Amino acid sequence: MKQRHLVWLVISGNALALMVLAVLFARYQDKLAADRDAEVSWLTYKNIPFPTLDSSYSPGQPVRMVVKRHSSATERRLYPVAANLVSDSGGETIIVPVGSPAIVDPGDSEWISTVCVIPPNTPAGTWHLEGIAQVQGNYKTFAVEWSSQKFKVPLPSY
Repeated sequence: MKQRHLVWLVISGNALALMVLAVLFARYQDKLAADRDAEVSWLTYKNIPFPTLDSSYSPGQPVRMVVKRHSSATERRLYPVAANLVSDSGGETIIVPVGSPAIVDPGDSEWISTVCVIPPNTPAGTWHLEGIAQVQGNYKTFAVEWSSQKFKVPLPSY
């Protein structure tokens, strides 16, 4: 008789432990979901559209932009950037190759970006840059959009 009670206690104790673990696991999943839903990008741009240092850029020249940003990360972070050159006079869009990823330290920073170079054979006209920074968070990836002020691409001089 004592063995039966002992077996019942062991079984019921394991069942109770499993129920407690199930409740804790459910609460942990709810917290993870809430954290994921509440997560925001650690990178923000402060001066969109980015001012350009010159009003005109020829093919082959880098577009120099003043970029002000804030990183709430606790350490230096890298992030890839993608860019398009968008015509304000004809609606044409040209993908601009971007070399290395951007680097940002924690806090506020201001720097002169030269990552976008006007591609060869870009038609003359008024253009601006549009792009995204791909920012990896703890739970999800963010596409932080940016753009530049308008600038001219002159007719080629031969």
